[in-house]
Amino acid sequence: MHRWAAHDHVAADDQTGAVEALRRCGARQAGRFTSAQAQRLGCRPMTLRRLRAVGEIEPVRQGVWCFVAAPADGLALDWETVLAAGAGAGLLVTLEEDDADALAEPEQRDGLAVLSGATALDRMGVTRAAAHDRTDVLLQGKGRPRVPWARVHRTRHLSGSDVTVRFGPPMTTATRALVELTTVLPWADVVALLDDVVCARLASRSWANRRAWALRPGRPRVQWLIDVTEPDAEPDFRSWLERTFGDLVVDAGLPRPQWNVAVSDERGRIGVVDCRWSRSGFARDLIVELEGLRFHTAPAQRRADAARFNRLTRRHAVLRFTWEDVVRRPEETVAQVADRLRLP
Repeated sequence: MHRWAAHDHVAADDQTGAVEALRRCGARQAGRFTSAQAQRLGCRPMTLRRLRAVGEIEPVRQGVWCFVAAPADGLALDWETVLAAGAGAGLLVTLEEDDADALAEPEQRDGLAVLSGATALDRMGVTRAAAHDRTDVLLQGKGRPRVPWARVHRTRHLSGSDVTVRFGPPMTTATRALVELTTVLPWADVVALLDDVVCARLASRSWANRRAWALRPGRPRVQWLIDVTEPDAEPDFRSWLERTFGDLVVDAGLPRPQWNVAVSDERGRIGVVDCRWSRSGFARDLIVELEGLRFHTAPAQRRADAARFNRLTRRHAVLRFTWEDVVRRPEETVAQVADRLRLP
């Protein structure tokens, strides 16, 4: 019995089971349900009117109801949005079996509305994906939902493999959200979000690559995701990063460094550093290490890199820059190099 289930006497004998099923449906949807769901569960319009008359339910959006005792929070608003935008989402979660099974049925996806884009990533905990003031919703089909508080995007087909219910309301998977964002975000933002998604284990690198290939037709900028998730992408990305940093150094009028130099200490070889400035008259050379995408590097390699950095700092001045430092903050990055070149 749910905490809002206090009015069983309002239902006719043959409606008691339908009302209980409706309460279970609401319990899975932050206390929200649609008129279509109620009808599918066997609730007659008269029963809804009676539940409303005794104060158990009330309308919140066109075609969407809520149990009065349920909280009106952000989760509830998300449910109201997907339920108001598409009847398919409402039908999806009335089923007793696993929601993932329902997603595999084409008739259940007709008219499906799900949270998408920056909104979906934000709900998954990818804080870099700043959600807009309006909720992003992806709608399959040609319906015209009345959801002025949301930003509605459309797709002709939404595969069940691109939808998840792990985080509450139906929403696109992290990979599908990234695909949608390639149409509105620059390359650096998309790649940074991809790095966050893979490191948070919201998608594996190989899965992101497979889905990007599958969703690429008609979306040329999805190639960005493919390029950095290919199995052999690390060397190309590092070469690009070194070229980009080298151009910054030249454009700033700084001395040219040596690239990919082997460095040793009293314990032996430390490794190959990205670039090194040999400074006559100074006790320590300047070394710059460039860090690529986090998911391009295994945890064991990151531990080895940290140990190498500690050895380098004993004899050299060392600066470390992420790829985002180079791409997003180029002036600040070269300014740090220039300042360090002037210091002993």
